[in-house]
Amino acid sequence: MNKKILIIIPFKFKELSRKRNLWYVLQNLTHFFKNENTIKISLIEQDTQAKIEQELKKDFPEIYYDFIYNPLPFNRSWAFNVSINKYKKDFNYFVFSDADVLMPKENYYKFLNLIEENKVIFKPVPALDINQKTTEFIIQNFPIFESEKIKKLNIPQSQRSFYKSAGIICATSLNILEKIGGWDERMIGWGREDDAFFQDILNFKIPYIFPEMNSYHLYHEPSSEVNSRLLERNTMFLKEHIHPRTYNLLNLSKKGDPEKYKNY
Repeated sequence: MNKKILIIIPFKFKELSRKRNLWYVLQNLTHFFKNENTIKISLIEQDTQAKIEQELKKDFPEIYYDFIYNPLPFNRSWAFNVSINKYKKDFNYFVFSDADVLMPKENYYKFLNLIEENKVIFKPVPALDINQKTTEFIIQNFPIFESEKIKKLNIPQSQRSFYKSAGIICATSLNILEKIGGWDERMIGWGREDDAFFQDILNFKIPYIFPEMNSYHLYHEPSSEVNSRLLERNTMFLKEHIHPRTYNLLNLSKKGDPEKYKNY
């Protein structure tokens, strides 16, 4: 089967540092894959109004852009499901990425080449956090995120660098996504949706790997939407994935409604 890969990036304009990071990530991804007909990028903006549409279409016309109305806190899972359902006729593999995650070109290709029909590729480790000063230096001085230049910065590892989860970036096939029912979009705000996705992979005994290669997380201001009450709510939903007999697994086609919040 020929691989047709869609890289999905959900986004909500909350802080200027996040938009700066997004533009830098897109600048690199569009450069890395400019000659690839089978690797495309989907940007899903969610908010009460489109804030980056015109600028994004001007700077990156090759990117698939969609706006989905959401007056509530950010819903990462929902954005993923919206994009999967809209583009699944044209793509059979999907990469789920945050807007501030980068790898050098050769690592992206290694990562994408690992994708198989019946396997999940979770985030490359170590995943290195870049501090504010170094992030600003990279964006100002390195138009292209290249291995040799980044190595010279000696970005340190930490315990967090080796934490294994479905967060930051992961990839799998449409076949697996339909099997597990996509992402649990009941989880809104920050946290636990990636743990639920990982638990679903375990429940279905689907093979997975955490490839050994560097990935990088650009610095941004702390999210203004971190909410302990919502995190507790998401943790409650996560327990249903851990004990799957209590979880009503919905078909993927019944998720990802782009008008989910239209009546709010």
